[in-house]
Amino acid sequence: MLTGDNQSVAILFLAQISGVGLSPAETLLLVGTLVASSIGAPGTPGVSIAILASVAAGFGIPATGLVIILGVDRLLDMSRTVVNVTGDITAAVIMKNTLT
Repeated sequence: MLTGDNQSVAILFLAQISGVGLSPAETLLLVGTLVASSIGAPGTPGVSIAILASVAAGFGIPATGLVIILGVDRLLDMSRTVVNVTGDITAAVIMKNTLT
């Protein structure tokens, strides 16, 4: 699952608990924004909360509910970082072996 997908679910949850209604077009724009903005996030531990806060502010969703997500996101964030770094190392080894 993409990082942006996890963040999309989190921010839609924040919108629902804060009573912010999003149209289908806004929802698609929100998901697209999160996927695009989170491309480099897995390699940087802890940055997903900053991305969530900035996108929430841009869509008028109060960021006060981020406290609920912090505990769960830390576990997901560690998993994303491990997978990203493992993929980077694997790609580097494959490239080294094919270029030598």
